[in-house]
Amino acid sequence: MVIIGRVIVSRDKPASADSFWCTIENSHFVPEIGSYVVCETSFSGRKCRLLGIIEDVEYSTDVFSSAVYYSSMMPSSPPSISPMVIKMAKVRAVMSEMDIYAPPEWNTPVRTLEIRDADLLAKNVPLENRILIGFAKGSFIPVYMHSEYLLGEQAAHVNISGKTGLAAKTSYALFLAYNILAWARAHDKEVIIVMLNVKGGDLMRLHKSAKSWDDLISKIDDWSKTAGISGGDIIELLKSWKEALGEIDPCEFNNELRYFTYNGDPFDPFQEGYKDTIHFNYGLADITTEELIAALYRPDEEVQERQINAIYTYMSEAIQHRDHLTFDNLLKDFKIYGQYTPDKGASLSSKVLVRLENWHQLTMGALYRRIEGFLSRSTKIIKRRESNGQPIKFDSLGRNKINIIQLYGLSDQEQRLVVNALLREVRENLEKSIARGIRVVIFIDELNKYAPKRYSPIKEQLLEIASRGRYIGLSLFGAQQFASEIDPEIYGNTSLKVIGQSDDAEVSSEIYRFLGELRKRVTKLRKGQVVVHHPMLFAPIIVEFPPPPHVISLVI
Repeated sequence: MVIIGRVIVSRDKPASADSFWCTIENSHFVPEIGSYVVCETSFSGRKCRLLGIIEDVEYSTDVFSSAVYYSSMMPSSPPSISPMVIKMAKVRAVMSEMDIYAPPEWNTPVRTLEIRDADLLAKNVPLENRILIGFAKGSFIPVYMHSEYLLGEQAAHVNISGKTGLAAKTSYALFLAYNILAWARAHDKEVIIVMLNVKGGDLMRLHKSAKSWDDLISKIDDWSKTAGISGGDIIELLKSWKEALGEIDPCEFNNELRYFTYNGDPFDPFQEGYKDTIHFNYGLADITTEELIAALYRPDEEVQERQINAIYTYMSEAIQHRDHLTFDNLLKDFKIYGQYTPDKGASLSSKVLVRLENWHQLTMGALYRRIEGFLSRSTKIIKRRESNGQPIKFDSLGRNKINIIQLYGLSDQEQRLVVNALLREVRENLEKSIARGIRVVIFIDELNKYAPKRYSPIKEQLLEIASRGRYIGLSLFGAQQFASEIDPEIYGNTSLKVIGQSDDAEVSSEIYRFLGELRKRVTKLRKGQVVVHHPMLFAPIIVEFPPPPHVISLVI
């Protein structure tokens, strides 16, 4: 046990149930912001450990002016005497051994975190509900989250924010995916992991990962030299990972992947001989009116109500012609309606598929041009001449495995169509099968594209999932560079908030207020470090996680 200091209770440094100050008396201890400490206090005569995290450090002396440090340069000055340096750290309470919300006693010892304190980080999380979310910074002590707060029904959803590349958002999402699958295997649960790939061939290479744990470990040295990271530290972190998973080999999950992509994808695994690959495309009859609107309009665009009403009117009348409802017929009809006024309606009956009683000529003309632009840019997944294509179906999603859906290479409009159609397909099927207990996780990178802060009609489905998805077993794992740019209701409904390295301007936003003094530390996080905050802990903490197996395996 390494004692580092004692609790301070004074007028200038009062102690509260949320935070307190302690002395730093151990010269070998470096009080880094984000470090874990444990206070050995007592309540009503009963010993109690209080876990905390250092969120600020102060060094001071009784010297009143910095000019004193130049006194030795003055002639005839007396020999300088080194002042006493007073070292103090501000500690934010994270978890108490007892269910008592109170400050620690004066002068009680404060020590470093030890292995025996692992139960504090896992308090209130039963063994059968533990899903690993990282390791306490500076140690290999696992940090768990309750499955019912990550996958429902108590709460759900994860949000990961941080700088592109430096925050390793996708890497952390993969880490969570492996841990959820390991939990499901250990406890005979049924989960579906869906991850949308938006960055080149990133997630489309998972099947090229090491096939076994021993194979992965053998590649560490080469990877660490390229990454400039100590191989020994990574090996210890990986070993702790496997131990925390109950000896389940996470590499095995990369042997059972399922890919969904489009014909012509340059990263198509099927072209390399990977058989579990499904190609998708969509006809107009495969999507809803809402999904059509989401594809036609940008999230940040002012949408004219007259245009939205015209689309709804046309699509509602088109139901009886569903077998002939194609994108080409849609385009042709709107072109005709944009050329004629309603008084010519009788003469148009033989020219259009869907007959309307009333319309606004200019509105239909504007919609024709918008649809034409959409189709000219959407050439990879749109079936223009057929009513139906091969959409992604709920029953085609692999159980207890990672399903990768390729979005990279698609236009923004095509991406919005796929994402909204997928969310609807999953949500509707889960609502029909709640009793089966299936849990579905959907990871969406660049969430700000689909759920912007400002009003947008295309984010209604995401708002519905954020507020009620946990009741049907649907969890949204979103990621973006700036959490301040997404809808506050969606962010507020997130039970696990994860922040990687971010800049000062971003973390100064009000949305990060829960970080407290850790805001300053977020700007200096390394790859493999994130701040996490969830309902089971009093305050946010810093955790570490290993690099994904495929990143280590594919080093050149």
